[in-house]
Amino acid sequence: MTLAVTPPAQAAIHDPICGMEVDPAQAARAIERDGKTDYFCSTECGDVFSDRGPQQPAVAHLELHVPALDCASCAGTVETAVGKLPGIGGVTADAVAGRVAVDCEPAYMSEAQLRSTITAAGYNVDDGGPTTESAAEPGDREEEARHRDAARSPRGRGMR
Repeated sequence: MTLAVTPPAQAAIHDPICGMEVDPAQAARAIERDGKTDYFCSTECGDVFSDRGPQQPAVAHLELHVPALDCASCAGTVETAVGKLPGIGGVTADAVAGRVAVDCEPAYMSEAQLRSTITAAGYNVDDGGPTTESAAEPGDREEEARHRDAARSPRGRGMR
């Protein structure tokens, strides 16, 4: 009887700039620094890494207050819209807190671009201060959400 030995799976290698998984054999660029080789999905990511140097953080964490974000569907809409942008490492929309947390590469993505993308998806972004909507009673927020959802539906706009 012969037993086949399967070699252990190699850990995934990620581009240190954008976080994309990279096959070293297919990498657009590789940079060796301090005895470690980093692999990049594109020459642009390699250039950002070279220009930035190893001391600067690869990813910025931003949190934006989106008061109308009050259901799972709304959170999914925002996560999908923001997740399609270049330079996004991760996005989490919290419908309970009305917050969107984004990890992004600052060389590719600014807070203004994030704000405009969320606004284009149908949600206003405020400065993070208290708003009348966030201070409303839970029942009031639910009622406002029902009215907003009805206005977005074809029936709510007089279409049948």
